[in-house]
Amino acid sequence: MQRPVRRTAAQSDTAASPETVLPELSDTVRGYLSLVRMTRRFGISALLAVTCSAVCMTASGANMAEQITERQVVDFLNRFEVAQNTEDFDRVAPLLHPNPLFRFNDGDFRGLEAARGAFESTWAHEVEDERYFMSDIEVIHADNSFATATFLFHWSGVTENGPFEVVGRGTSVIVRHEGELKLLVEHLSR
Repeated sequence: MQRPVRRTAAQSDTAASPETVLPELSDTVRGYLSLVRMTRRFGISALLAVTCSAVCMTASGANMAEQITERQVVDFLNRFEVAQNTEDFDRVAPLLHPNPLFRFNDGDFRGLEAARGAFESTWAHEVEDERYFMSDIEVIHADNSFATATFLFHWSGVTENGPFEVVGRGTSVIVRHEGELKLLVEHLSR
């Protein structure tokens, strides 16, 4: 039976980081550790990203892929914005992971069919001069298998009740799935 190693008080106060103890950590594990630190700093949006990281790290073949760049993340979100503005889910679906999660103020929508229902329900409202766009996109993390970004979303238009404007915050988790970037999680809140 091995005896536990005893540490002095001074040794306990200077705990080594995982990177120091295990310098051969994979990029994916380093990304996960980065997200844990980010959660402590940024709160719930980062926690959402950490929750999704387990799925992202097991993506088939993702460990051999090249680093996802900030430019790729921003370009992907711009394509997603354009697809949403067509109000045609068949244009949105190719950008989604096969099991996406959308977290909106009115609930969680998990899976492609639930996502379709949420999008089509929103698009069914009669809105004139409708405009939806993202701004202030900040890529929080990107590695070879997934990326997270935060942004502001803006939705405005005119309904039978008059003009409206909604500005809120969003967090997206984008994963490499079968060699392509796909949206796994989007969380929007006002």
